[in-house]
Amino acid sequence: MSNEKGFTLIELLAGLLLFSIVSVAAVSLTVQAMHNNTNAEATNSLRNDAAYVTQVLRTAYENGNLDGMCLNKEEENILRSKSDEIITLQLNDNKLSAIEFSYKGSDPSKPNCFNSQSEVKTLQVNFTISHENINKKTETFDVVTAFTKPTDEELTVSITQPTLPPITNPDDEESKPDDKEEDKPPVAEEPEEPYKPEEPSDSTDEIPDGCDYYGDTKLADSQFGDWKYCPIINIHDGSLWIPMSTSIFIQFNIDHNFYVSGNLTGQQNAIINAKDDSFIKNNVNLHSQNLFTGRNLTAGGTFILDTKSSVQLKGSLQTGGTTEFRSNTSVTAGKNVTLGGNTTIQENAKVNTGGNFLLMGNLQLTSNPNVVIKGNTEIRGAYNSENNSYVEVGKNFTIENKINLKSNSVLYIKGDAHLNGNVHIQEDAKIVSDGDIYIKGKITPDWDGGTICAKGDIKMDQPYTGHEVKIQPNNQKCQN
Repeated sequence: MSNEKGFTLIELLAGLLLFSIVSVAAVSLTVQAMHNNTNAEATNSLRNDAAYVTQVLRTAYENGNLDGMCLNKEEENILRSKSDEIITLQLNDNKLSAIEFSYKGSDPSKPNCFNSQSEVKTLQVNFTISHENINKKTETFDVVTAFTKPTDEELTVSITQPTLPPITNPDDEESKPDDKEEDKPPVAEEPEEPYKPEEPSDSTDEIPDGCDYYGDTKLADSQFGDWKYCPIINIHDGSLWIPMSTSIFIQFNIDHNFYVSGNLTGQQNAIINAKDDSFIKNNVNLHSQNLFTGRNLTAGGTFILDTKSSVQLKGSLQTGGTTEFRSNTSVTAGKNVTLGGNTTIQENAKVNTGGNFLLMGNLQLTSNPNVVIKGNTEIRGAYNSENNSYVEVGKNFTIENKINLKSNSVLYIKGDAHLNGNVHIQEDAKIVSDGDIYIKGKITPDWDGGTICAKGDIKMDQPYTGHEVKIQPNNQKCQN
Protein backbone atom coordinates (compact mmCIF):
# COMPACT_ATOMS: atom_id res chain seq x y z
CA MET A 1 0.00 0.00 0.00
CA SER A 2 1.58 3.29 -1.09
CA ASN A 3 1.65 6.46 1.03
CA GLU A 4 1.59 9.44 -1.36
CA LYS A 5 1.77 12.98 0.02
CA GLY A 6 0.55 16.11 -1.78
CA PHE A 7 -1.57 19.25 -1.55
CA THR A 8 -5.31 19.22 -1.45
CA LEU A 9 -7.24 21.64 -3.66
CA ILE A 10 -8.26 23.72 -0.60
CA GLU A 11 -4.62 24.01 0.53
CA LEU A 12 -3.53 25.05 -2.95
CA LEU A 13 -6.25 27.74 -3.18
CA ALA A 14 -5.36 29.07 0.29
CA GLY A 15 -1.70 29.33 -0.71
CA LEU A 16 -2.57 31.16 -3.92
CA LEU A 17 -4.80 33.57 -1.99
CA LEU A 18 -2.05 34.34 0.55
CA PHE A 19 0.49 34.84 -2.24
CA SER A 20 -1.90 37.22 -4.03
CA ILE A 21 -2.44 39.32 -0.89
CA VAL A 22 1.31 39.64 -0.25
CA SER A 23 1.96 40.47 -3.92
CA VAL A 24 -0.73 43.17 -4.03
CA ALA A 25 0.62 44.77 -0.83
CA ALA A 26 4.19 44.74 -2.16
CA VAL A 27 3.14 46.27 -5.48
CA SER A 28 1.08 48.96 -3.69
CA LEU A 29 4.01 49.96 -1.48
CA THR A 30 6.34 50.07 -4.48
CA VAL A 31 3.93 52.24 -6.50
CA GLN A 32 3.41 54.59 -3.55
CA ALA A 33 7.17 54.96 -3.04
CA MET A 34 7.60 55.70 -6.74
CA HIS A 35 4.84 58.33 -6.58
CA ASN A 36 6.39 59.99 -3.52
CA ASN A 37 9.82 60.04 -5.16
CA THR A 38 8.35 61.50 -8.35
CA ASN A 39 6.53 64.23 -6.42
CA ALA A 40 9.69 65.12 -4.48
CA GLU A 41 11.69 65.39 -7.70
CA ALA A 42 8.99 67.59 -9.24
CA THR A 43 9.01 69.93 -6.21
CA ASN A 44 12.80 70.24 -6.34
CA SER A 45 12.52 70.96 -10.06
CA LEU A 46 10.13 73.83 -9.31
CA ARG A 47 12.53 75.29 -6.74
CA ASN A 48 15.52 75.04 -9.08
CA ASP A 49 13.65 76.67 -11.94
CA ALA A 50 12.45 79.44 -9.61
CA ALA A 51 16.07 80.24 -8.68
CA TYR A 52 17.03 80.17 -12.38
CA VAL A 53 14.24 82.58 -13.42
CA THR A 54 15.15 84.91 -10.53
CA GLN A 55 18.75 85.06 -11.76
CA VAL A 56 17.68 85.70 -15.40
CA LEU A 57 15.38 88.58 -14.40
CA ARG A 58 17.97 90.08 -12.01
CA THR A 59 20.67 90.03 -14.69
CA ALA A 60 18.36 91.65 -17.25
CA TYR A 61 17.37 94.35 -14.74
CA GLU A 62 20.93 95.23 -13.78
CA ASN A 63 22.01 95.29 -17.44
CA GLY A 64 19.12 97.57 -18.38
CA ASN A 65 17.53 94.96 -20.68
CA LEU A 66 14.29 94.55 -18.72
CA ASP A 67 12.60 97.70 -20.07
CA GLY A 68 9.27 96.75 -21.64
CA MET A 69 9.86 93.06 -20.90
CA CYS A 70 6.66 90.94 -21.03
CA LEU A 71 5.77 87.30 -20.55
CA ASN A 72 4.77 85.99 -23.99
CA LYS A 73 1.41 84.26 -23.52
CA GLU A 74 1.33 82.72 -26.99
CA GLU A 75 4.65 80.92 -26.54
CA GLU A 76 5.25 79.57 -23.06
CA ASN A 77 8.41 80.50 -21.14
CA ILE A 78 9.33 83.33 -23.55
CA LEU A 79 10.19 86.86 -22.33
CA ARG A 80 10.12 89.58 -24.98
CA SER A 81 11.15 93.24 -24.54
CA LYS A 82 9.95 96.23 -26.55
CA SER A 83 13.34 96.25 -28.28
CA ASP A 84 12.48 92.74 -29.58
CA GLU A 85 15.06 91.14 -27.33
CA ILE A 86 13.91 87.60 -26.61
CA ILE A 87 14.82 85.49 -23.57
CA THR A 88 13.91 81.83 -23.93
CA LEU A 89 13.76 80.21 -20.48
CA GLN A 90 15.12 76.68 -20.36
CA LEU A 91 12.78 75.19 -17.75
CA ASN A 92 12.58 71.53 -16.71
CA ASP A 93 9.08 70.62 -17.93
CA ASN A 94 7.74 73.52 -15.84
CA LYS A 95 5.92 76.68 -16.86
CA LEU A 96 6.30 80.34 -15.95
CA SER A 97 2.57 80.79 -15.48
CA ALA A 98 2.51 84.35 -14.10
CA ILE A 99 4.80 87.30 -13.49
CA GLU A 100 4.13 90.60 -11.73
CA PHE A 101 6.34 93.73 -11.61
CA SER A 102 5.87 96.59 -9.16
CA TYR A 103 6.23 99.03 -12.09
CA LYS A 104 3.89 97.86 -14.84
CA GLY A 105 3.60 98.85 -18.47
CA SER A 106 1.17 101.57 -19.53
CA ASP A 107 -0.94 99.15 -21.57
CA PRO A 108 -3.63 97.66 -19.23
CA SER A 109 -3.99 94.68 -21.58
CA LYS A 110 -0.43 93.66 -20.74
CA PRO A 111 -0.34 93.30 -16.93
CA ASN A 112 2.76 91.10 -17.00
CA CYS A 113 5.10 93.76 -18.39
CA PHE A 114 7.78 95.96 -16.83
CA ASN A 115 7.71 99.75 -17.16
CA SER A 116 11.16 101.29 -16.72
CA GLN A 117 11.41 103.61 -13.71
CA SER A 118 14.94 104.96 -13.83
CA GLU A 119 14.53 107.00 -10.68
CA VAL A 120 13.56 103.94 -8.62
CA LYS A 121 16.35 101.71 -7.32
CA THR A 122 14.27 98.77 -6.03
CA LEU A 123 12.00 96.62 -8.21
CA GLN A 124 9.50 94.24 -6.60
CA VAL A 125 8.98 91.05 -8.66
CA ASN A 126 6.48 88.24 -8.06
CA PHE A 127 6.14 85.18 -10.29
CA THR A 128 4.81 81.63 -10.26
CA ILE A 129 6.38 78.43 -11.57
CA SER A 130 3.93 75.57 -12.13
CA HIS A 131 3.66 72.05 -13.49
CA GLU A 132 1.14 69.25 -13.67
CA ASN A 133 1.93 66.37 -11.32
CA ILE A 134 1.32 62.68 -11.91
CA ASN A 135 -2.20 63.04 -10.51
CA LYS A 136 -3.01 65.62 -13.22
CA LYS A 137 -3.18 68.38 -10.62
CA THR A 138 -1.34 71.67 -11.00
CA GLU A 139 1.42 72.26 -8.42
CA THR A 140 2.80 75.80 -8.08
CA PHE A 141 5.78 77.51 -6.48
CA ASP A 142 5.44 81.25 -5.77
CA VAL A 143 8.43 83.58 -5.58
CA VAL A 144 8.42 87.07 -4.06
CA THR A 145 11.70 88.96 -4.40
CA ALA A 146 13.18 92.40 -5.05
CA PHE A 147 16.06 93.63 -7.22
CA THR A 148 18.24 96.59 -6.25
CA LYS A 149 20.76 98.63 -8.23
CA PRO A 150 22.30 102.13 -7.92
CA THR A 151 21.31 104.95 -10.23
CA ASP A 152 23.62 106.28 -12.95
CA GLU A 153 24.36 109.36 -10.82
CA GLU A 154 25.56 107.27 -7.92
CA LEU A 155 27.83 105.27 -10.21
CA THR A 156 29.56 108.44 -11.51
CA VAL A 157 32.84 108.98 -9.67
CA SER A 158 36.00 110.92 -10.50
CA ILE A 159 39.54 109.68 -9.91
CA THR A 160 42.45 112.11 -9.79
CA GLN A 161 45.72 110.94 -11.35
CA PRO A 162 48.51 111.62 -8.82
CA THR A 163 51.58 113.65 -9.81
CA LEU A 164 54.76 111.63 -9.52
CA PRO A 165 57.91 113.16 -7.92
CA PRO A 166 60.96 113.79 -10.15
CA ILE A 167 63.52 111.03 -10.48
CA THR A 168 66.57 111.84 -8.34
CA ASN A 169 69.99 110.40 -7.65
CA PRO A 170 69.93 108.84 -4.16
CA ASP A 171 73.63 109.77 -3.69
CA ASP A 172 72.94 113.44 -4.33
CA GLU A 173 71.89 114.93 -0.99
CA GLU A 174 70.89 118.25 -2.57
CA SER A 175 68.57 116.56 -5.04
CA LYS A 176 66.63 114.55 -2.37
CA PRO A 177 63.07 115.78 -1.90
CA ASP A 178 62.41 117.26 1.53
CA ASP A 179 59.40 116.50 3.71
CA LYS A 180 57.54 119.72 2.98
CA GLU A 181 53.79 119.20 2.52
CA GLU A 182 53.68 121.10 -0.80
CA ASP A 183 56.22 118.77 -2.41
CA LYS A 184 54.27 115.58 -1.63
CA PRO A 185 52.20 114.09 -4.46
CA PRO A 186 48.45 114.39 -4.06
CA VAL A 187 46.66 111.20 -2.97
CA ALA A 188 43.53 110.11 -4.81
CA GLU A 189 40.48 110.10 -2.54
CA GLU A 190 38.52 106.89 -2.22
CA PRO A 191 35.20 107.33 -4.08
CA GLU A 192 32.09 106.80 -2.00
CA GLU A 193 29.81 104.27 -3.68
CA PRO A 194 26.34 103.26 -2.56
CA TYR A 195 25.78 99.76 -1.26
CA LYS A 196 24.96 97.21 -3.96
CA PRO A 197 24.36 93.56 -2.98
CA GLU A 198 26.79 91.25 -4.72
CA GLU A 199 25.60 88.44 -6.93
CA PRO A 200 25.93 84.88 -5.60
CA SER A 201 29.21 83.23 -6.47
CA ASP A 202 30.37 79.65 -6.66
CA SER A 203 33.42 80.57 -4.58
CA THR A 204 32.81 80.90 -0.84
CA ASP A 205 35.86 83.18 -0.63
CA GLU A 206 33.91 85.90 -2.44
CA ILE A 207 30.98 86.02 0.02
CA PRO A 208 31.02 89.46 1.72
CA ASP A 209 31.11 89.82 5.49
CA GLY A 210 27.77 91.62 5.66
CA CYS A 211 25.13 93.66 3.85
CA ASP A 212 24.53 97.07 5.42
CA TYR A 213 21.26 99.04 5.33
CA TYR A 214 20.74 102.42 6.99
CA GLY A 215 17.53 103.69 8.57
CA ASP A 216 14.16 101.92 8.53
CA THR A 217 14.34 99.10 5.97
CA LYS A 218 11.78 96.91 4.21
CA LEU A 219 13.01 93.60 2.81
CA ALA A 220 10.35 91.74 0.85
CA ASP A 221 11.72 88.22 0.61
CA SER A 222 10.29 84.87 1.66
CA GLN A 223 13.73 83.26 2.10
CA PHE A 224 17.13 84.49 3.20
CA GLY A 225 20.14 82.20 2.76
CA ASP A 226 23.89 82.45 2.35
CA TRP A 227 23.38 81.87 -1.38
CA LYS A 228 21.61 85.20 -1.55
CA TYR A 229 23.53 88.47 -1.20
CA CYS A 230 25.52 87.67 1.95
CA PRO A 231 25.41 85.65 5.19
CA ILE A 232 24.81 88.66 7.50
CA ILE A 233 22.36 91.56 7.16
CA ASN A 234 22.98 94.65 9.32
CA ILE A 235 20.28 97.31 9.84
CA HIS A 236 21.98 100.45 11.17
CA ASP A 237 20.00 103.05 13.15
CA GLY A 238 16.66 101.73 11.93
CA SER A 239 14.03 98.98 12.10
CA LEU A 240 13.50 96.01 9.77
CA TRP A 241 10.10 95.10 8.30
CA ILE A 242 9.45 91.90 6.33
CA PRO A 243 5.88 92.21 4.92
CA MET A 244 5.25 88.47 4.49
CA SER A 245 6.06 85.07 5.93
CA THR A 246 9.79 84.41 5.81
CA SER A 247 12.39 81.73 6.46
CA ILE A 248 15.72 82.83 7.98
CA PHE A 249 18.95 80.91 7.29
CA ILE A 250 21.44 83.64 8.17
CA GLN A 251 22.19 86.33 10.76
CA PHE A 252 20.28 89.60 11.19
CA ASN A 253 21.60 92.47 13.34
CA ILE A 254 18.93 95.15 13.83
CA ASP A 255 19.53 98.39 15.71
CA HIS A 256 15.85 98.95 16.56
CA ASN A 257 12.59 96.99 16.01
CA PHE A 258 11.90 93.85 13.97
CA TYR A 259 8.51 93.25 12.27
CA VAL A 260 7.28 90.20 10.30
CA SER A 261 3.77 90.41 8.77
CA GLY A 262 3.34 86.63 8.64
CA ASN A 263 5.12 83.53 9.95
CA LEU A 264 8.78 83.46 11.00
CA THR A 265 10.76 80.25 10.51
CA GLY A 266 14.36 79.99 11.70
CA GLN A 267 16.41 77.28 10.02
CA GLN A 268 19.62 75.73 11.39
CA ASN A 269 22.01 78.21 13.08
CA ALA A 270 19.90 81.27 12.18
CA ILE A 271 20.54 84.33 14.40
CA ILE A 272 18.31 87.36 14.98
CA ASN A 273 19.70 90.17 17.12
CA ALA A 274 17.13 92.96 17.58
CA LYS A 275 18.11 95.63 20.11
CA ASP A 276 14.51 96.75 20.67
CA ASP A 277 11.11 95.06 20.25
CA SER A 278 10.12 92.27 17.84
CA PHE A 279 6.58 91.69 16.53
CA ILE A 280 5.70 88.51 14.60
CA LYS A 281 2.11 88.65 13.33
CA ASN A 282 1.53 84.89 13.10
CA ASN A 283 3.56 81.81 14.07
CA VAL A 284 7.19 81.48 15.18
CA ASN A 285 9.09 78.23 14.58
CA LEU A 286 12.78 78.29 15.55
CA HIS A 287 14.54 75.10 14.52
CA SER A 288 17.96 73.67 15.32
CA GLN A 289 20.39 75.95 17.23
CA ASN A 290 18.66 79.24 16.51
CA LEU A 291 19.36 82.36 18.61
CA PHE A 292 16.86 85.19 19.07
CA THR A 293 17.84 88.18 21.23
CA GLY A 294 16.20 91.54 21.93
CA ARG A 295 14.05 93.46 24.38
CA ASN A 296 10.37 92.38 24.04
CA LEU A 297 9.11 89.64 21.70
CA THR A 298 5.44 89.24 20.71
CA ALA A 299 4.12 86.40 18.51
CA GLY A 300 0.46 86.42 17.51
CA GLY A 301 0.23 82.67 16.85
CA THR A 302 1.99 79.49 17.94
CA PHE A 303 5.55 79.58 19.25
CA ILE A 304 7.84 76.54 18.84
CA LEU A 305 11.44 76.37 20.03
CA ASP A 306 13.38 73.22 19.11
CA THR A 307 16.79 71.50 19.39
CA LYS A 308 19.18 73.74 21.37
CA SER A 309 17.58 76.97 20.18
CA SER A 310 17.58 79.93 22.56
CA VAL A 311 15.54 83.09 23.17
CA GLN A 312 17.21 85.79 25.30
CA LEU A 313 15.13 88.88 26.11
CA LYS A 314 15.75 91.85 28.37
CA GLY A 315 12.01 92.45 28.57
CA SER A 316 8.90 90.28 28.07
CA LEU A 317 7.75 87.33 25.94
CA GLN A 318 4.14 87.08 24.77
CA THR A 319 2.54 84.43 22.54
CA GLY A 320 -1.01 84.14 21.24
CA GLY A 321 -1.31 80.41 20.62
CA THR A 322 0.16 77.02 21.47
CA THR A 323 3.71 77.15 22.84
CA GLU A 324 6.32 74.35 22.83
CA PHE A 325 9.82 74.47 24.31
CA ARG A 326 11.50 71.26 23.15
CA SER A 327 14.82 69.43 23.27
CA ASN A 328 17.53 71.33 25.24
CA THR A 329 16.10 74.76 24.44
CA SER A 330 16.26 77.80 26.72
CA VAL A 331 14.14 80.91 27.25
CA THR A 332 15.28 83.85 29.35
CA ALA A 333 13.05 86.89 29.88
CA GLY A 334 14.00 89.78 32.14
CA LYS A 335 10.34 90.63 32.77
CA ASN A 336 6.98 88.92 32.27
CA VAL A 337 6.07 85.82 30.21
CA THR A 338 2.48 85.55 28.91
CA LEU A 339 1.54 82.41 26.94
CA GLY A 340 -1.83 82.46 25.20
CA GLY A 341 -2.51 78.74 24.63
CA ASN A 342 -1.55 75.28 25.84
CA THR A 343 2.16 75.00 26.64
CA THR A 344 4.58 72.06 26.65
CA ILE A 345 8.05 72.24 28.24
CA GLN A 346 10.09 69.08 27.80
CA GLU A 347 13.40 67.29 27.22
CA ASN A 348 15.75 69.37 29.43
CA ALA A 349 14.27 72.69 28.32
CA LYS A 350 14.89 75.67 30.62
CA VAL A 351 12.68 78.70 31.21
CA ASN A 352 13.74 81.64 33.39
CA THR A 353 11.75 84.84 33.87
CA GLY A 354 12.48 87.85 36.06
CA GLY A 355 8.83 88.89 36.27
CA ASN A 356 5.41 87.23 36.41
CA PHE A 357 4.27 84.14 34.50
CA LEU A 358 0.72 83.93 33.06
CA LEU A 359 -0.52 80.88 31.15
CA MET A 360 -4.00 81.00 29.57
CA GLY A 361 -4.13 77.25 28.74
CA ASN A 362 -2.80 73.95 30.08
CA LEU A 363 0.81 73.29 31.11
CA GLN A 364 2.55 69.98 30.32
CA LEU A 365 5.99 69.33 31.87
CA THR A 366 7.99 66.18 31.10
CA SER A 367 11.55 64.81 30.79
CA ASN A 368 13.65 67.00 33.11
CA PRO A 369 12.47 70.54 32.33
CA ASN A 370 13.56 73.35 34.65
CA VAL A 371 11.37 76.44 35.15
CA VAL A 372 12.34 79.33 37.45
CA ILE A 373 9.93 82.26 37.86
CA LYS A 374 10.88 85.17 40.11
CA GLY A 375 7.43 86.77 40.22
CA ASN A 376 3.85 85.54 40.63
CA THR A 377 2.51 82.62 38.58
CA GLU A 378 -1.06 82.14 37.36
CA ILE A 379 -2.21 79.12 35.33
CA ARG A 380 -5.80 79.15 34.07
CA GLY A 381 -5.76 75.62 32.66
CA ALA A 382 -4.53 72.30 34.07
CA TYR A 383 -1.02 71.53 35.37
CA ASN A 384 0.56 68.16 34.45
CA SER A 385 4.10 67.38 35.58
CA GLU A 386 6.20 64.19 35.43
CA ASN A 387 9.68 62.69 34.91
CA ASN A 388 11.79 64.88 37.22
CA SER A 389 10.18 68.18 36.28
CA TYR A 390 11.15 71.15 38.46
CA VAL A 391 9.24 74.44 38.81
CA GLU A 392 10.23 77.22 41.21
CA VAL A 393 7.97 80.23 41.83
CA GLY A 394 9.49 83.27 43.55
CA LYS A 395 6.18 84.70 44.85
CA ASN A 396 2.57 83.44 44.89
CA PHE A 397 1.18 80.57 42.78
CA THR A 398 -2.43 80.25 41.57
CA ILE A 399 -4.00 77.53 39.40
CA GLU A 400 -7.68 77.52 38.44
CA ASN A 401 -7.87 73.92 37.20
CA LYS A 402 -6.62 70.52 38.35
CA ILE A 403 -2.97 69.81 39.14
CA ASN A 404 -1.28 66.45 38.54
CA LEU A 405 2.29 65.69 39.73
CA LYS A 406 4.09 62.35 39.52
CA SER A 407 7.47 60.70 38.89
CA ASN A 408 9.68 62.86 41.16
CA SER A 409 8.22 66.16 40.00
CA VAL A 410 8.67 69.20 42.26
CA LEU A 411 6.63 72.41 42.52
CA TYR A 412 8.37 74.81 44.92
CA ILE A 413 6.59 78.06 45.85
CA LYS A 414 8.28 80.75 47.91
CA GLY A 415 4.98 82.54 48.57
CA ASP A 416 1.42 81.27 49.06
CA ALA A 417 -0.17 78.58 46.87
CA HIS A 418 -3.83 78.69 45.77
CA LEU A 419 -4.86 75.35 44.23
CA ASN A 420 -8.47 75.85 43.09
CA GLY A 421 -8.98 72.44 41.43
CA ASN A 422 -8.34 68.81 42.32
CA VAL A 423 -4.81 67.81 43.35
CA HIS A 424 -3.35 64.46 42.29
CA ILE A 425 0.17 63.84 43.60
CA GLN A 426 2.04 60.53 43.57
CA GLU A 427 5.33 58.68 42.96
CA ASP A 428 7.60 60.81 45.20
CA ALA A 429 6.30 64.10 43.74
CA LYS A 430 6.27 67.18 46.00
CA ILE A 431 4.42 70.46 46.43
CA VAL A 432 6.42 72.67 48.80
CA SER A 433 5.49 76.18 49.95
CA ASP A 434 7.36 78.65 52.15
CA GLY A 435 3.95 80.24 52.86
CA ASP A 436 0.41 78.86 53.13
CA ILE A 437 -1.33 76.37 50.82
CA TYR A 438 -5.07 76.61 50.04
CA ILE A 439 -6.69 73.58 48.34
CA LYS A 440 -10.31 73.77 47.13
CA GLY A 441 -10.56 70.46 45.27
CA LYS A 442 -10.15 66.82 46.14
CA ILE A 443 -6.73 65.33 47.00
CA THR A 444 -5.78 61.96 45.51
CA PRO A 445 -4.58 59.16 45.34
CA ASP A 446 -5.08 56.67 48.13
CA TRP A 447 -1.98 54.75 46.97
CA ASP A 448 1.63 55.60 46.17
CA GLY A 449 1.12 59.21 47.19
CA GLY A 450 3.51 62.14 47.18
CA THR A 451 4.06 65.01 49.65
CA ILE A 452 2.36 68.37 50.27
CA CYS A 453 4.47 70.39 52.68
CA ALA A 454 4.12 74.03 53.87
CA LYS A 455 6.03 76.13 56.37
CA GLY A 456 2.67 77.83 56.97
CA ASP A 457 -0.87 76.44 57.08
CA ILE A 458 -2.44 73.92 54.69
CA LYS A 459 -6.18 74.68 54.37
CA MET A 460 -8.42 72.16 52.55
CA ASP A 461 -12.08 72.64 51.58
CA GLN A 462 -12.33 68.84 51.20
CA PRO A 463 -10.21 67.27 53.97
CA TYR A 464 -8.00 64.41 52.86
CA THR A 465 -9.09 61.05 54.32
CA GLY A 466 -6.54 58.81 52.59
CA HIS A 467 -3.27 57.50 53.97
CA GLU A 468 -0.75 57.71 51.14
CA VAL A 469 -0.34 61.46 50.48
CA LYS A 470 1.79 63.07 53.17
CA ILE A 471 0.18 66.35 54.35
CA GLN A 472 2.73 68.36 56.39
CA PRO A 473 1.60 71.85 57.55
CA ASN A 474 3.70 74.16 59.75
CA ASN A 475 6.83 72.23 58.88
CA GLN A 476 9.93 74.41 58.97
CA LYS A 477 12.00 71.59 57.47
CA CYS A 478 10.16 71.27 54.15
CA GLN A 479 12.67 70.22 51.50
CA ASN A 480 12.16 71.33 47.91
